[in-house]
Amino acid sequence: MLRRLFVFLALAMVWATTASASTVAVSTANVNLRAGPATSYPVVTVVPQGSRIVTHGCVADYRWCDVAFGQYRGWVSASYIQVIYKGGPVVLSSAVAPAVGVTVVSYNRV
Repeated sequence: MLRRLFVFLALAMVWATTASASTVAVSTANVNLRAGPATSYPVVTVVPQGSRIVTHGCVADYRWCDVAFGQYRGWVSASYIQVIYKGGPVVLSSAVAPAVGVTVVSYNRV
């Protein structure tokens, strides 16, 4: 119960602050959350279809995005991310991302 409360409060903080540069989204299918922005990276976990994810940003071409799902953080192909744009759900793309607050981030394999 305490964990659920903590998760709820954490998500509420993300939603409440625009300075966080995070966008709440939904997965459009069962999708692999990967350790890096390409299919060559290992799978961290599978994000079930319809799951709420938080998008922290995408690489410059908006093909891969840095997301959080529960206790996991990794990369998901943008074609499996749905956001609300102009009142309706749309798949995240380079045309939509800036308008919904998804910023460009870099990936540094250290």
